[in-house]
Amino acid sequence: MGKTGNDPILQDEEKRPSKKSLRDVTKDTLEIIPYIMKSLEEAGEAPRYSVLYNDRRDSCWPLDKKSPYFPRVHTDVRVVLEDSLDAAVSLGNVHQLLGSHDTTPVCILNFANQTHIGGGFYSGSLAQEEDICRRSTLIDTLHPHYYPMKDDECIYSPSVFVFRENARKADHKIMWIDDVSLLPEVSVISMAAECRPALNSRRDDYAKSSSRHTMLQKMRFTLRVAGNNYHRRLILGAIGCGVFGHPPKVVAQLWAEVLSENEFEGWFETIVFAVWDPKPPHKNFLAFSEVLSGHKLWEYQNSEDSSDSSSMDSSEDESEDLAQDYEEDEDAMKAKDAMDTEMPDVEDSAVEGSEESEGPESSGESEVSEVSEEA
Repeated sequence: MGKTGNDPILQDEEKRPSKKSLRDVTKDTLEIIPYIMKSLEEAGEAPRYSVLYNDRRDSCWPLDKKSPYFPRVHTDVRVVLEDSLDAAVSLGNVHQLLGSHDTTPVCILNFANQTHIGGGFYSGSLAQEEDICRRSTLIDTLHPHYYPMKDDECIYSPSVFVFRENARKADHKIMWIDDVSLLPEVSVISMAAECRPALNSRRDDYAKSSSRHTMLQKMRFTLRVAGNNYHRRLILGAIGCGVFGHPPKVVAQLWAEVLSENEFEGWFETIVFAVWDPKPPHKNFLAFSEVLSGHKLWEYQNSEDSSDSSSMDSSEDESEDLAQDYEEDEDAMKAKDAMDTEMPDVEDSAVEGSEESEGPESSGESEVSEVSEEA
């Protein structure tokens, strides 16, 4: 399933599609999606739509180990040099071959644009969100009334169907379009990272603790939405580590910190960090490989009389701790809002230049604003 943290780095730069060709693919995608949705409906497999979650207790509760749906599984973590959709399809295929009983789709974290549907999907940009929207039915689930998303909101799309190959291997070739039942199905959580947080003088860490708190809370929120919707296999990644300017090693360390928290112990079977970063110096892929490749989370005990019973007994104390963390994060976000007035606005042209220099999908998130530059 793609190159892992132990494999050689790709040396050859891929050919980048032109903006015009990407706009043509976008137009074709918008024409194909209604056919797919109609065919699914006629086959009695009409997909559910999407849900806007907010990070409050009345919308998305912390994961509860007393739940009858708590799976009590070991968690395997890996880092691959692959795009999110390919990683998700590969992971789904592997589980089918192994005869897995988990029929819930693989869940992908989409590094979303906070204000524009699909980011630069319409204008011909190429980052992770745009790639997912061109190759699947995701754009059909991102409804205008969800935007702009607030800092504590995300969009959950339970049923997204993949119908295109990627650009670099198959030039966005259509797959199995005559039989929609063969299309791979994934779920998607669309979450926006903070745009251009202030960094320290070395630009390798956040300058403000509020940025760290915000990212930690977004990561916890992602895992809670996935866990509460019964997902056991996740495709995560280097959220914010492209044009949004987050430090990749710190983001990887924050993922490791959150995944090691007791709340998330035993909930996820496989977590893949898909980091498509083919251009030297491969800073995102190398940072995530160093921190997370083969990361040991928990040796979860599956027997009822094992040590996990002690963690069950302490769940009430943990809930109080979670509530305290929640309040601290809320305070931090309020403090962040007050300090954000010091930050200058990011010009569209600067963002466009950064997105172009990073290469396909390595930017980690879609553009800050939608542009219509001719190729």
